[in-house]
Parts: sequence; C-alpha cells; structure tokens
Amino acid sequence: MKTLKHKKQEGTKGVLNMINERYGCNQKRRTIPIQALIRFHAPKQQAELTALIESHQDGHIHANCPCGCKSAGTVKTFADRLFKAYNTFKEKVDNNVEYKDWEDCYTFMHSLFVSNSLRGNMVENDVLNNLQSLIKRLGYNFKAELASSVADFKYAIDLSIYDDNNNEIFAVQVKPLTYLNFAENHPVVKQNLDKNILYGKPVVYVYYDSNNIIQKQPLIQKTLNQFKSKEIPTINL
Repeated sequence: MKTLKHKKQEGTKGVLNMINERYGCNQKRRTIPIQALIRFHAPKQQAELTALIESHQDGHIHANCPCGCKSAGTVKTFADRLFKAYNTFKEKVDNNVEYKDWEDCYTFMHSLFVSNSLRGNMVENDVLNNLQSLIKRLGYNFKAELASSVADFKYAIDLSIYDDNNNEIFAVQVKPLTYLNFAENHPVVKQNLDKNILYGKPVVYVYYDSNNIIQKQPLIQKTLNQFKSKEIPTINL
C-alpha cells in the first residue's frame, strides 16, 4: 500500500499549478480580478488583502465598490474549487498523481492570490518608478504608466509606454524569474504570448528574483532607444 506523505510546499508550481490551469480554477469569473483590486485599494498586508477579497462578494460590504471588482468567494472558496478539480483529475485522469489535500490547495491559492499578488504588485511599481526615472534621465518625452486592468487581462501586459504624441508604443510584462523555467509550449507561456500578439505592439519581459531584484531591465532602455531613433515621415497635405 502506498504511503501518503506531504511533500515540501511548491508555492504556485507543481501538479496543482497544472490542474489549476487545466480546470480554469483561477479564472476571473471564478475568483476576482486581483491586480485591479490591489491597485484600487492598495493593501499593504496579506490579512488586509484576504479581507478585501471576501468583502467584495455579493451581499458583503464592498459588493458595489467603485473599484468594480466582484469576488466569487474567499480564498478558502478558491481552495475548495481547486481541491475538487484535483480529485476530479485524480479520479478520471491519473490515480497515481502526487498526493495533495485541502490544506495544500489552500496554500496554493493563498500564494497565488495573496502573497504572490502583493509581491508582484510591489515589483510592478518598482519597475514603473525605475522606468519613469530612466525616461527622464534619457531626456525622452515619453510617458509610462500601469496598464489598465482590461489591458492586463486582454493583452497580458503590466506597464504601457506612450511616445511624444501620446501613442502607445510598447508594453512591459513583469514576471518572477522562475517563469523562465517554463517551456515555450507551456499553457501559461502560450496564453501570454497569444495575448501579446493580440496587443499588436512589442512586449518587453522583465523578471525579478526571490529578493525582488529586477533582471534584464536593460531591454527596456534598448526598446526606448529604438522608438526614439525612429523618424516619422511627414506628410504634405
């Protein structure tokens, strides 16, 4: 008889990540548009964000909040759905799948929607501040700002950059360094690239490590220089 033992927690990696993507457990209609929620309310602590997720359900205090975010439950509710999906996968697809219990699913969803989301938002703002400083230092009359929640969802972008004429010219996507471990055909990578293509403009990827140190940021300056050097032909009317 196989002994069921817990393995070291994987954060948002491993078999639960695969099941989460396969069954769409983290879809916005089943959870909440978390980055939009964070940008509007600016929570600083994990407990504050957890409470905000709960309070944006129908019938709760922030059900009709100006932020426009609707929650399909609590972090525990999200964990329930993931645990159900895990058991469905185990029953119908792979009975030998690595053992996970509800607590594992809760840890996964808490990491995904609370701790990692807060951290990711903080790094996004760091990248934005650095980008704005870089534009000023280069003497370019460009503008950088956080992408709208609609653009974030539709195009998988975090920051939008505009030229002298206020035309959106390219975007930046901020990801943890572990994202580079995914294969090109990984569903998450493919989904993001498909959305980037739909965006129709260059998307520069910037990564941060476990210490929140930003990697590969020189790519942003290279792209800025490319757009600055482009000459727009005049049209005689």
